[in-house]
Amino acid sequence: MKKLLFLIIAILYPLYGELPPLVYHELQENSPEVVMLQVLSVKSKAIASAQREITLRVKVLKVERTQSALVVGSIITIGYTTTISHPMGWVGPSPLPILSEKYSYKAFLVYDKVNKRYIPSAGGKSFIGL
Repeated sequence: MKKLLFLIIAILYPLYGELPPLVYHELQENSPEVVMLQVLSVKSKAIASAQREITLRVKVLKVERTQSALVVGSIITIGYTTTISHPMGWVGPSPLPILSEKYSYKAFLVYDKVNKRYIPSAGGKSFIGL
């Protein structure tokens, strides 16, 4: 049931305005991977006028919860797409941030078996700076 709720929210949240904080909290609570990480490298590629494809290479510093058997010291890849600018007056869900190299974050992730990388699992609240 939790996976179905997560899937529905993940698919529908771009279609509506900002999600209430409770929804982001629930997405974080249901995230299969919760880790502290340090960003080793950031690659950003334009895919549309206001869209960027982000690829992060990160080192896992601490594991709070894992379904994919992550361990401290693992080097993993995180990939996602984010919007870097919106038109004036735009209202919508929190965009995913572009993380900074050498900084540490708490991350809420899910493993994407098809692309063999991790993706954010709590929308715009998937990364919390430490």
